[in-house]
Amino acid sequence: MTRVGYKEPKAFKGFEQWWHVVQMSTKVYVYCFVTVLMLHLFIPAIYFIAYDRDFIDLFLKSLLRFQFQYAAIYGEYFWEAGLKIFKYATPIWLLYPVLLKHFKKKAEKITQDEHLRGTQLIADVELAKIISKEIREKTKGGKSYATEQMERIPKKKT
Repeated sequence: MTRVGYKEPKAFKGFEQWWHVVQMSTKVYVYCFVTVLMLHLFIPAIYFIAYDRDFIDLFLKSLLRFQFQYAAIYGEYFWEAGLKIFKYATPIWLLYPVLLKHFKKKAEKITQDEHLRGTQLIADVELAKIISKEIREKTKGGKSYATEQMERIPKKKT
């Protein structure tokens, strides 16, 4: 008997599933890395905008007026101060594993079983407990559960 359709095992289906996992894993790691890197680069920029606005103004004016001798001096200051602030901002990389853990928790929540309607499925152990509890309750009256069930069955009249 030949298998036809969706359930037919083909090599490309296994490859596609594996390749999709590789792509998505790479994507989440790269996106988290780029996000943290951008935050790390923005910290020195925000510092200069907030605290050295006049110096930025002088640097830009020296560039626009083609006074490159001053631009080199200002650029050297920006490089040194920016590198120092960049080093101070390295703890931002602790955010990288936090982001990965956050997305892992979201994935676990998404993959949990949901019981949208109908009866909720329960584990075998819980079902056995419920059944044994019902049997104990029904046998308290003196009759066994099996005897009680047998009495419920209508008898043929002969």
